[in-house]
Amino acid sequence: MRKVVLSVLILFLLITMGLFFYPSINPKVAILYIATGNYSVYWPEFYKSMEKNFLPNYEKQYFVFTDKKIKKEKNVTHIYRKWHGFPGDSIDRFDLFLSLEKELKKYKYTYFLNANAEVVQPVGEEILPTRKQKITVAIHPGFYRKGNVYNYPYERRAFSTAYIPEGLGKHYVQGGFNGGYTTEYLKMVKTLSQNIKEDRENNVQAIWHDESHLNRYVIDKEPLYLPPNYIWANFDNDLYQEYLKENAIKIIMRDKAYFPRGGMKGIRSIPKLSREEEIQQDKYYIDKGTKYDYLSYVKEEDRYCAEVTKECAQIEKKDGLLIVLWEDSPAESFSYDEKTEVFVPVTPYSEFTKESFFVNQGDWRDTLVYNKETNKYCRTTSSDCGFVRTDNTKLKMIWDSWPEENFIYDKNTDSYIKKKKD
Repeated sequence: MRKVVLSVLILFLLITMGLFFYPSINPKVAILYIATGNYSVYWPEFYKSMEKNFLPNYEKQYFVFTDKKIKKEKNVTHIYRKWHGFPGDSIDRFDLFLSLEKELKKYKYTYFLNANAEVVQPVGEEILPTRKQKITVAIHPGFYRKGNVYNYPYERRAFSTAYIPEGLGKHYVQGGFNGGYTTEYLKMVKTLSQNIKEDRENNVQAIWHDESHLNRYVIDKEPLYLPPNYIWANFDNDLYQEYLKENAIKIIMRDKAYFPRGGMKGIRSIPKLSREEEIQQDKYYIDKGTKYDYLSYVKEEDRYCAEVTKECAQIEKKDGLLIVLWEDSPAESFSYDEKTEVFVPVTPYSEFTKESFFVNQGDWRDTLVYNKETNKYCRTTSSDCGFVRTDNTKLKMIWDSWPEENFIYDKNTDSYIKKKKD
């Protein structure tokens, strides 16, 4: 009898030890990916590049949150997620990840990458944190060589849970690539989810959404900090040239400005239907300045309403134009652009006719030059562009990739100087 009990005990110990050490012998990696709305366009190249270059010796399982049909693969799990727009799809990501908590615990490592990521060089075990580091984050390319933490765009409002006091901090990390040991990653995800919910209950939204909360989480920890060649975006041309010489760029974040229908604004807007579907459903995809929106006919009310902003209007068609008689704002005229399949304003957003003007933003000074093809003003020293609304003394810059900024005209310098907050 004793021999039987001893044998069972030994077998139990062997099984327990096997289950404990198995992930180390045969490590598995969970990949989290969000491709709602127009972001699904990035999925094919993302998957192809990940399979080829990202931890190639590890077994990977992809968990894809999307509302689009994607090609079926054995190692891809599709989770339906309806498009919620920006920043909803971004700041709610931690709740999405928590919905998979039980499943993710089967994997030793978990990593999240932005939808527009592409792995262009082999990425190996150097991205795996030590037991002490626990998680992996990547330093933002725009702040890699700016060691003064006072210049980092941390959340500085004390009433947000993402608040970081002046003077604190070591690096500014980008939100598009992070991960680590699954158990530790889930701890982080739970904390960030709770913090975002607390902010939401207090009608607060951190300045850079989920990225602000991520920076607050690592502020007093020692994660594995990856240099920006693991999350490259075109922020620093000199650093880019250095990386090119060394063939060092590992992961790029593909430029959303080149999305075929409206760049950054288009990729973050409500998903586009085919023109045939729009005609059938009596919908108009209109350019609203900072976003695209659908004007859809509401039969019960006999009017058209924007699906995102909820603004309503009556519509007239005259001389090839779509005239939108808004209920709570001035009427607008739109013409149809065959190339982009979008109704664009006949009158530019600004009646400002200068081809260029000088702006003093505080952190930088630059000339903004008008581009007739895009109807936007762009900086000469970066790829930042946007629409302009102005009168003789005030200017509002509606950036494609950054929050709106207001400027006041200064006669002495013939420039627009950023307006200080009241």
